[in-house]
Amino acid sequence: MNLIDIQCIQICNTSKLYGYVVLANYKKGQYYDCYYYLSKMEKVMSYTLEHEDDPELKLWYGDLFMYHLCRGNMYLYEEKFDEAEEAFGQARVYLELIPGDRYYADVEYAIFASALYDKLNKQEEKMKILQEAYDNCCARHHKERAERIKACMEGREYVVVSDYAREPLPTKAIIDMCEFVGAMGQIEDRDKDVN
Repeated sequence: MNLIDIQCIQICNTSKLYGYVVLANYKKGQYYDCYYYLSKMEKVMSYTLEHEDDPELKLWYGDLFMYHLCRGNMYLYEEKFDEAEEAFGQARVYLELIPGDRYYADVEYAIFASALYDKLNKQEEKMKILQEAYDNCCARHHKERAERIKACMEGREYVVVSDYAREPLPTKAIIDMCEFVGAMGQIEDRDKDVN
């Protein structure tokens, strides 16, 4: 954020962005990076995490959901299954309180929590969570997300079928773009000062 010279992002809290980075690294198996960004998330959310029961923090429920989901995954990685189950339980509480974030949250929660129940050999709970997410996706006509859940229910890997190959952007390209956006913002500010 320093590179693009902004202090906040209007559509998403910084802590939630850190959460997305944790989940992306978790899926790639880069656990050191997960811990690194989870600690950044905890630092940004320190007040919120200390006062989680305060009803005035309802605007942070999406971030709290993301935090507990990320924490649950890391407990799962550490094979601390009781702690993982508790973290996923807390994530579930916030999932019910964030209707606007359900498009993303339902599927991610179901897939990650089902991995825990798979490890605990609780197949009934696993299928219940997946079926609920599948039904929600179908009711909202989210076909691709429903297919992702169905693949998980059937124990197969979900493969994205695309008309074109997507190459991931290298980190250097992303940093260069951020620096460019930051420089353009500084030029615009200078032009305003001159005029």
